[in-house]
Amino acid sequence: MMAGLALLALAAAQQPDTGRPCRVAIDSVGRGRQQTLADGSVNYYGAGGVFAHCAGPDTRVSSDSLAYSEALSRADWVGHVHFRDSLLAVDANFATYYTREERLEAHYQVHAVNHA
Repeated sequence: MMAGLALLALAAAQQPDTGRPCRVAIDSVGRGRQQTLADGSVNYYGAGGVFAHCAGPDTRVSSDSLAYSEALSRADWVGHVHFRDSLLAVDANFATYYTREERLEAHYQVHAVNHA
């Protein structure tokens, strides 16, 4: 169960560790589980504090909880979301990362600072 959360690959494994697209590596999670669906895709759930980073450049994200759907290529970060990289700092109550589009959406009490 935790092995699936230990290295949650949100992009194709053959991509080099350049940070694009973001391949999320879970640093720690309070508790988690994974669910294999009938089509073979996997959903991952983490709660109790989730701390992660993108393989490659210095990009970090943390939240209270995480729900990832492999079939939807979507990661939902829930509660006290903090995203940091060299150019951007985002705090919000909810954020979704769409892995196919490499797009992050933040919602509810969003505070963003562009360091570029």
